[in-house]
Amino acid sequence: MLKFLSLFLLFVVVSHKSPCVSYASYWFQNFFQFDKIQTTLNFDS
Repeated sequence: MLKFLSLFLLFVVVSHKSPCVSYASYWFQNFFQFDKIQTTLNFDS
């Protein structure tokens, strides 16, 4: 969880410094969706 938070903070900083903030948010939406799918799969098994 700590690793994920540091990754998140790093990405926030990078997206603020870079012009493609929309791409960053799009990437994060996909990442969270994939994370949700993974959790559902873990709960199923």
